[in-house]
Amino acid sequence: MSKRKVSTQFLLSFLMMMFLMVIGCSKVEDAIKDALPIHKISGTVIDSNNAVMPGVTIKLTGKSNAETTTDSSGKYKFENLKNGEYTVTPSKTGCYFDPASKPVNISNGDGTANFKQTTVPLPFDGAASGTYTWDSGTNTLTFNWTNSDFGCSGPNLGSETQTGVTIGTTTMTWVNSDMTWTRSTSGAANDPAGTWTETDDNGNTYTVVLTATNSTAGMASVNGHIFTCGSDGGGTLSAGDYTATCSVSINSIPVSSTYTYEYHLPADAPISSTSSAVCSEVEAALSSNNSGCSNPTCSMIGTSSTSAELNLSCSVSESGITTTLNETCTMSK
Repeated sequence: MSKRKVSTQFLLSFLMMMFLMVIGCSKVEDAIKDALPIHKISGTVIDSNNAVMPGVTIKLTGKSNAETTTDSSGKYKFENLKNGEYTVTPSKTGCYFDPASKPVNISNGDGTANFKQTTVPLPFDGAASGTYTWDSGTNTLTFNWTNSDFGCSGPNLGSETQTGVTIGTTTMTWVNSDMTWTRSTSGAANDPAGTWTETDDNGNTYTVVLTATNSTAGMASVNGHIFTCGSDGGGTLSAGDYTATCSVSINSIPVSSTYTYEYHLPADAPISSTSSAVCSEVEAALSSNNSGCSNPTCSMIGTSSTSAELNLSCSVSESGITTTLNETCTMSK
């Protein structure tokens, strides 16, 4: 997945809404809810083609138990929840979901659990085989996969090209797949032949074996143990108009009801859940734009072509008092 910059329009809207919410709260203690049953867990279920899934049964277990179904927009929610540990589990006859269930910790704020239908039960073991060629002049590693039984998160049949590849004696990086491989056999720099292993951010593990038939080509095979479909969370938001639904808390205490704003994502700046790119831009902007937001941290989860969740935290100083501000925004078409 490619790494692109977040648009200035998005960052300015994001910052404006955050600090309007802070200014509107004269005292943090006014927002103390003291573990009353006022929180909610909500989310969206989509199918393997990123279309919404109505009629999916959603079960809530943990601090309290409940059951509901997704509506015509694939959405669900459980309301009037107290602080505590919960587990959300989707189910529909003949369907598997990623993740199969999701733990949610309610701590003076609302929770989110999104799910995507998969075409295979998880976890599963996959394998693929074919050939490879290596061009050291352009740092390009090209595969031609002639056999593959990966249902997700593995190579598909046909050609796959990795550009900007760097090969050392013990490590190999694939820039456009954001993967770093470790060689478990002896080998030379700039030579891909050998046995390589990698574990991605979702815990999926892979072993690639490249057997040279000459200095630039050979046979390739890969085996993977897949826990989660989709690399680094799933996908990339496509260009278009989105509604961002956001909630804010100060020192982990909600300070207002959920609010929304409209956001247009231009075609030249898709947002990906390989969020080192997205979040580094957000963090840099907050640190350099005199926003008053210090030590920002950012993460993105559950990204598909039509939705994503952005989580931001930073320290805000006002009238000599420093507090921690958290904002969670769910973006959906």
